[in-house]
Amino acid sequence: MAMSEMDDYEEPEEIETSIPCPVCESKVFLISYTTEIPVEGRISIETYLCRKCLYRKSNIYYDESENPRKLIFRVESPGDLGTMIYRSSSASIKIPEIDAEIIPGEISSGELTTAEGILQRILDRIPTMRDEGIDSTEIESFLMDAINATRPVTIVIEDRTGKSTIESDRVRIEPLD
Repeated sequence: MAMSEMDDYEEPEEIETSIPCPVCESKVFLISYTTEIPVEGRISIETYLCRKCLYRKSNIYYDESENPRKLIFRVESPGDLGTMIYRSSSASIKIPEIDAEIIPGEISSGELTTAEGILQRILDRIPTMRDEGIDSTEIESFLMDAINATRPVTIVIEDRTGKSTIESDRVRIEPLD
């Protein structure tokens, strides 16, 4: 490690708690750590760890956040499909025309993708919908048209941290209620 990197390094703090492990009932340890990562900025990570059975539960908290916001982008041409999109780990993505939503999970991470990548990700879920008995014919047709740039589509990102971005001068930004 370079000297300047060592100056910024913080040792994780470890504390034995009185909290019982949900698996084996031994006491769990709380390990907390603060660091900085690209795009997201400064974050704090808290991990509860059982040294006996190795149960682990982590939480990530943003130390820095911007204003909660909604990003709205209309994909209207083949060139729009390549628009770069960064979705923070806590942001949801919606496609209002087909009532589709990608909701971040507990272990969700941020992602860098394109408008086409988001549409393809939803299209990739069609077989699962069919397996669940959902008629997805219209949704599949809409997504294929949108991916082929023959039908406009709206991508909406709702982000409480305000970290998500869409690299276009046509993105509309609104405050998130």
